[in-house]
Amino acid sequence: MRGVRASAISAIVILVLAPSLLAGSHDYYDPHEIAVFVGGTRYEAEDALTFGAGYEYRWNATAGVGLIFEYVVGDRLTRDYILGIPMYIHPYAGLRLTVAALWESNDEGGDTVSRGAVRAGVAYSLEAGDFCITPEMNFDFRSESAYTIYGIAFGYRF
Repeated sequence: MRGVRASAISAIVILVLAPSLLAGSHDYYDPHEIAVFVGGTRYEAEDALTFGAGYEYRWNATAGVGLIFEYVVGDRLTRDYILGIPMYIHPYAGLRLTVAALWESNDEGGDTVSRGAVRAGVAYSLEAGDFCITPEMNFDFRSESAYTIYGIAFGYRF
């Protein structure tokens, strides 16, 4: 539990300080990006297929805010829907750091249970014109649990 809190607090502090410490000059950036995500979620040696969608609005070259939605499909993993409001930091080229407040809803024994969580993540965008392919690695922290979410997002910037 202490390790999860320390990791979450460290990620938040780094993301808050990153724009002022690493702000470089980006000549041009697109303020909007929509993306679809395909990947997996891992928790205690159980894997599940994960589909998602996201939107980001960048108000300057190094910072943005967005909305994410994910659906987790698995027999033993009890995370069904995830909705989050992420803060993004773009410190260098295609590198993106993420911290997000999450709300997750799942079905446990016929009852719908909702919980909060925190996400910390890293991604690197490979651009091809207005399109981008972004490998991502995210960690979701909830109470005494930590989930690993990995995959690729296919996005369009405008």
